[in-house]
Amino acid sequence: MASPLTARSLGRSPRGVTRVVVGATGVRAILAAFEALGLDARALQSGAGITDAQLADPDVVLPARSLYRMWEEAVRAWGRPGLGLRTAQQVPFGAYEVLDYLVLSSGTVGEGLAHFAEYFAIATRTARYEIRSRDEGVAFEMLWQVPPEGVMFHLRDYSLAAIAGRVAFAGGPRPVRVELAGPPLADAGEYARGFGTEVTLRARHNALVFNRAGWNAPLPRHDADLNRTLRRHARMLLDRHPPPEAQAATAQVRAALLQESKVGTVTIEQVAHRLAASPRTLQRRLREEGTTFDEVSRTVREGLAREYLGDRGLSIGEVAYLLGFSEPSAFTRAFRRWTGQSPRAYREARERSRSRPPDGS
Repeated sequence: MASPLTARSLGRSPRGVTRVVVGATGVRAILAAFEALGLDARALQSGAGITDAQLADPDVVLPARSLYRMWEEAVRAWGRPGLGLRTAQQVPFGAYEVLDYLVLSSGTVGEGLAHFAEYFAIATRTARYEIRSRDEGVAFEMLWQVPPEGVMFHLRDYSLAAIAGRVAFAGGPRPVRVELAGPPLADAGEYARGFGTEVTLRARHNALVFNRAGWNAPLPRHDADLNRTLRRHARMLLDRHPPPEAQAATAQVRAALLQESKVGTVTIEQVAHRLAASPRTLQRRLREEGTTFDEVSRTVREGLAREYLGDRGLSIGEVAYLLGFSEPSAFTRAFRRWTGQSPRAYREARERSRSRPPDGS
């Protein structure tokens, strides 16, 4: 059964993305895929305030809120589960230009995905990818740069499915498993068909997991000279648009916290070590930006709590565990301080809002 989360709860724009940007190339690819699915791409583009001139300029970067607004309207128009997954299936190879051909011209699957991760910011800076070694093989993990909510979960499905499809097009194997953290937006069978492999729902990470043989598998169209040229071009594209939040301590701390499976247990010392800074320096930088480590941690925790509570597949006890609380009662007290409601009351109110018909119906 598909997730009960609807366009009302998952079709809204995320908060805190004012300064995050996306590339015009990725937006063009998504709009073309929407059109292939039978959606009115022109209306979606216009509703998001995106002009033809912006899409035509390869140097233009757009605020992420425009992309999210476009997805909001698409979710409402689609009205069925699995929009992110289905959209990824409609994006032809080459739509992501330099990123796609970096994978195609690489020597192995692992090399291609390493290049993809290095230059992924060409497409968007709302998330990034890291390579993590595991006992069973290698995980290509998607890491949010801002707390995930709303339409970001559709983009989770879209991004992972699109990357898996690019590897397959280049001649590489499918991952042995896909892991999805957060609410599922389709049933298990649809995910398995879409990814062509086993899918673990409500996992701790968002990841494509390859065994060692798959990660090291050679790609048949390897072209070392072309790959070097493409890497120089990709670096030039990144240098044209340095990340607007690259030096913001608040954004760096938020991103570091989102990489942890139990965010509430992470200390400033651990985050400072990850960011190659001393705790004292990190505290000072946060104060200069008008916040503290505890405040950033609380904001991330609260945002994740709201999203976890929107997933009826998770008990309140499981939500408390995921957020690093020692027991559900401690989570209940904290959530009441944050929102003025208990977790159960918040979940019930959210359930009631889901049961209402969409606006205008």
